[in-house]
Amino acid sequence: MSNTSSKSDQDKMDAVKRKVDRIYDNYGIDSSGMEDGDLSTVYRYYYDRPSELDRDYKESQAYTGRFDDEEIL
Repeated sequence: MSNTSSKSDQDKMDAVKRKVDRIYDNYGIDSSGMEDGDLSTVYRYYYDRPSELDRDYKESQAYTGRFDDEEIL
């Protein structure tokens, strides 16, 4: 039973990580070069606050594409 709970928790954390990465991407920040340890506080924060994650993700969508490399240079 704890194996299922552990898998469920890991699935939830993986979903949080993907969504946080999309938030960073929407703001033009490449999180792929960051270590999980560097983002662990952010992941844990949103893991414990899924409604805030959803809200912040929705807000970040307004910035999608605004920070393309060509525009910055």
